[in-house]
Amino acid sequence: MVYLTLTGIGDARPYGRFVMVPDRPLGKTEEMGLQAYVRQDCAYCHPILGKGGRRVGPDLSNMKAKGRTPADLKAAIKDPQSRSRWSIMPKYDLGEEALSALADFIRGLDFSDIRGRPVSREEVLGRGSDSNTR
Repeated sequence: MVYLTLTGIGDARPYGRFVMVPDRPLGKTEEMGLQAYVRQDCAYCHPILGKGGRRVGPDLSNMKAKGRTPADLKAAIKDPQSRSRWSIMPKYDLGEEALSALADFIRGLDFSDIRGRPVSREEVLGRGSDSNTR
């Protein structure tokens, strides 16, 4: 019984194990942003299409359609409390290139006329930052 309990607990936390991406090839900067998204564990808190995160942070689907500019997203990632003093998201000290790539990835999460597909954390990290998602 102890063994079954421990094996069940070991697989009980599904958050952050996969990321929903558009079912299309990602551009180079979007792929770099996906790499940053996974390395920084953004998927642990932020769902995409309602999947993958603990729903502590907002769903990142369709941010471009919601009017979020790259500057808005970069500011919210770099210093979330500057956007909302009630934010519990930590500050991320990323370089300009990583911030821009992450903003491009998030803005590319447009599912208005394309389906999403899950990509595992291990798959993203195993690909490296110079390959495509397809």
